[in-house]
Amino acid sequence: MWPRSVDWKALRFGVEIEFIDGSPKELELLPDWVMSLDELQLDETGADSGSELKPPPILWRDREQIRMMLTRLQAQGASANWSCGLHVHVGLEPWGDKIILPLIDAALRYQETIQALVQTSAHRLIFCPPVTHQMRREFMEAPSPEALRHRGRPQSHRCGINIAAWFDIGTVEFRFANGSLDFDEVIQTI
Repeated sequence: MWPRSVDWKALRFGVEIEFIDGSPKELELLPDWVMSLDELQLDETGADSGSELKPPPILWRDREQIRMMLTRLQAQGASANWSCGLHVHVGLEPWGDKIILPLIDAALRYQETIQALVQTSAHRLIFCPPVTHQMRREFMEAPSPEALRHRGRPQSHRCGINIAAWFDIGTVEFRFANGSLDFDEVIQTI
């Protein structure tokens, strides 16, 4: 039945934790966690630094894994600065592709509110441009991930509410949050 109500604690999610410093190659990872060593951030001198840490899709009850990995990162001297983001992916399996149009409409209505709630730094906005009414029109004419992407520099194609992620990995991605290695801030963002 549509719309389908789902207990949010039953949704699988992931989080991309960008950071600087530390020793990403040496970090002991929990099972199925991934360190994306090619995803470098910029340290305070402008040099490539850190990495991006990602869990496998997890449930809310598994969130203590995030605390453990953040603790390990901090013990290595890792931190988050102005160049780091925190991206949350939420699985859309319970709804399937019927969720895409409602998500577009929700993004058009609430993306500025979400951006304000997480206090997106102005310089990060290039990495999370808005979903537009033009995108909705293009999607209605030809449903595809291309209709939901911006054209331009790398990563700027992903909207702040990245609905095109559905076509790649079956999620919606929220890209507005500033980077953090503080467990409470990460969990509040999720």
